[in-house]
Amino acid sequence: MVIVRTSDCVGLYAGNIPMNADPDFQHDARHIVFLLLGAIVFICCGCTSSLLQLPSNGITSRFTEFVRGDSVDKDTVKTSVSDDFDTSLKTPLLGDYTSVQGNTLVPLRGIGLVVNLDGTGGDPPPSSLRSTLQREMARRKIPSPSKILGSPNTAMVVVTAYLPAFVRKGQPFDVRVLLPANTKASSLKGGYLLATRLFEETEVRGHGTHRGDEYAIAEGPVLTAFGASEGSAETKGLMGRGSIPGGAIATTNRELDIVIRRRFQSIRKSKQIADAVSARFQRYDRFGRQQPLAVAKTDALIKLHPHPVYRNNFPRFHHVIRCIPVAENEVARRLRLEGLSERLLIPESSALAAVQLEAVGNDAKAFLHMGLKSSYDDVRFFAAEALAYLQDSQESEAVEILKAAARDEPAFRVYALAALSTMDTAQSMLALRELLSTKSLEARYGAVRAISEMNDNDRSLNTMRFKNRFILRQIDSNGTPAVHLARRRSPEIVVFGTNQKLLLPAVLNVGNRIRVIGHDGDETVEISRYQLGQETVRRTCSRRLVDILKAVGEMKAAYPDVVQFMIEAEQQDNLAGELGIDRLPQGGRTYIQKMSGDELETGRKVGTPSRTPGIFDRIEDVPTDGEDRDLNLTTFSNPSQDSNGAASGTSGEPSMEPTDQSESDILNASSQLDSTVESDVEPDSEEFFGNQRSSAGILNRLMRNPFSQYEF
Repeated sequence: MVIVRTSDCVGLYAGNIPMNADPDFQHDARHIVFLLLGAIVFICCGCTSSLLQLPSNGITSRFTEFVRGDSVDKDTVKTSVSDDFDTSLKTPLLGDYTSVQGNTLVPLRGIGLVVNLDGTGGDPPPSSLRSTLQREMARRKIPSPSKILGSPNTAMVVVTAYLPAFVRKGQPFDVRVLLPANTKASSLKGGYLLATRLFEETEVRGHGTHRGDEYAIAEGPVLTAFGASEGSAETKGLMGRGSIPGGAIATTNRELDIVIRRRFQSIRKSKQIADAVSARFQRYDRFGRQQPLAVAKTDALIKLHPHPVYRNNFPRFHHVIRCIPVAENEVARRLRLEGLSERLLIPESSALAAVQLEAVGNDAKAFLHMGLKSSYDDVRFFAAEALAYLQDSQESEAVEILKAAARDEPAFRVYALAALSTMDTAQSMLALRELLSTKSLEARYGAVRAISEMNDNDRSLNTMRFKNRFILRQIDSNGTPAVHLARRRSPEIVVFGTNQKLLLPAVLNVGNRIRVIGHDGDETVEISRYQLGQETVRRTCSRRLVDILKAVGEMKAAYPDVVQFMIEAEQQDNLAGELGIDRLPQGGRTYIQKMSGDELETGRKVGTPSRTPGIFDRIEDVPTDGEDRDLNLTTFSNPSQDSNGAASGTSGEPSMEPTDQSESDILNASSQLDSTVESDVEPDSEEFFGNQRSSAGILNRLMRNPFSQYEF
């Protein structure tokens, strides 16, 4: 037992060992001193190295806490490091620090004049709308504007449209027209909208409506409700409104803005994010010179140019941008790729893993090829879809998977067709041509849309254009004969089976002035055009449907006239095949996964309707409430605000990022199986129409008003 005197302890603490101390004590004391000094040096070096890894403000705060003896929160240290994009094994993604603006639909409005009405127009009452129209007519130096407005063959209308995200100058989009309240006009049937400028308008509290910039010009024949029952109460309200498919032409380009959240804003970070985006995506000017896709403008704003591969699928482009890694070293990159490759092979996580691998770029192709070998259909599909957007032209297996998905699986169809339309290869074009003869009319018309996006003059479409009126596409298909009418994006009629003939006898109207008459047993029909005060023009042609459509087109029939002709022919059973209206594949359908053994089938919703690729979008059908409320016209909702009025997690700036609910929809989160969705039933099939085979039933679907919330 060693007895230590108090004086010895004091001397030891001061660093001095008493000379009269016991020799063994002197030896033990020296060891204790050396151990204490080593511990102090080790602690100081550890703290210093941690401090040196922090930015200057981090060093100051940590030093203050160290001096005061305050405990350091581990989460604070982790946030401080990741805020500066410090490289770590957990790679930060661009979506963690930014939001994207410019991805919403911009409502446009204008006041226009519809002409060529057959006595169903009228003089509009005095109002601000009439004054606006009169000023526009004066600007164009139109003589006697009051006389024109008072004619029974003209009508003042309110013109509305939604300017899409990613729109390019000269790109067409749909238009809606509506008779204002208290007007004397009763119907827009047969009318033609004169060129009308469309503006963005904003309500300013206390100052009324302010007009913004001009974004588009609308013009064309108005598509309204048709049929024998047009005088009934059921369709009376529909005659005062109409649409013009592809009737608006954009006069500007819409770009995107990447906004950095306030607590991450700096010039260095802005440049770092722009470089990360431009390293993944490149664009070229008209001289073939490579240009950056993203350009840092300020410490908080980055201009993002659209990439041509995603021209018809903005939702996917936005999601890929959010998944681009920032400041990732080779070790972290390799570990992350291996983790994503494992998640890709799991059906529940394959959708997100495929998008994140797509965000990596060409280095991820090998891992996606592994997904093509999976035994799960959905895993193979998501891998093939990502390879399509990566422009993997050497992978024919991916094309076959996408073709099979478009043909056989309604839940994947819209995404498969959009992906095939981005692949500029002969294999993808041949796959789309094969789909023109498949059983599903939805898949067949979807293939027409996809081919027209790749090459609108492709010989398989056999396109004939009647300028400013409609487009006729004649598909030499081996499938069952069918006819498709579109009221979105383009005024086109598609005939599948060029040899199908009109069944006689028939007496059919093509608008108000053209009639087609055919007698039982004849191989020809007579087409007559009536004009007040002029001699009737008569023409005889074969009863082949394409020949009749060409003849009425040459006789100046407009698209609404052709639609009326086809609907009457379907009502009177004069068509040899099926008539479809807007058979567009959509997102948000349920995919039924068949399990092996005794396990039951499970269902998962694939995407959402509001995230449907732009090539097949239904802007007016996006719900404004219910389960898809977070994905309405603005696409992305803002989070709840904190007590200071700033959006949570954004320090004041509104967030345009998807909510957790919308993200789960995109990633195919498990949901209850919708018993009404079956893989072999098309959305617009006979079962969908039910017993509404009458003209009125089809017409109500044709012209359901998407702008009823507007009261002008």
